[in-house]
Amino acid sequence: MVSSMVPQPEAPGLRERKKHRTRRRLQRTAMGLFAERGFDQVTIDEIAAACDVSRTTVFRYFPTKEDLVVGTEPARLEELRAAFEQRPSAEPVFDSVRHAVVAVAERYEHDRAQLLAAHELIIANSSLLARGLEIHAEWIDTFARLIASRTTGSESPDLRVRVLASAVMSAMRVAIEEWLTPEQTGELAYLIGDALDLLGEGFAAMR
Repeated sequence: MVSSMVPQPEAPGLRERKKHRTRRRLQRTAMGLFAERGFDQVTIDEIAAACDVSRTTVFRYFPTKEDLVVGTEPARLEELRAAFEQRPSAEPVFDSVRHAVVAVAERYEHDRAQLLAAHELIIANSSLLARGLEIHAEWIDTFARLIASRTTGSESPDLRVRVLASAVMSAMRVAIEEWLTPEQTGELAYLIGDALDLLGEGFAAMR
């Protein structure tokens, strides 16, 4: 069950909201073009023209074309870090990880259609698969550093911490794939919470 005590980040300012809207518009426009014509048949220049912005603006928000499909907002990782760091220091590390992950997952609830479209593009395109693996590794590294900072006071994760961080990401991926199936009606945050509960025993001894 998802806790009601999930910490919420401060509301973003006007500048950040504008940047968020621009990023979302670029991504939604690109996804529409990709769905219509295929990922390889759409250029960055065409996406920029459709949004009435420059090519440079597109790359400012998305360093690669693949990131328009698989790239996550940088703010997501910051939200994850903030949610984890706001948890009580005496709390078992697994509980802190769980709360942080659920806090971020709740923000994806209304993006199901776009995430499903992205998933279909990714499995059909090798460059998207490769970029997805890179981002997956970035999230594992973030989790590992957060866990290490709590358990050892250092941001240099050892083998055990990296294994646990990888397990968290794997649980999240399975939960997201389950959420994207047509027959699934549950909320993503609940599915991820349940998936992470299955890993609780592995985290139980870590404080």
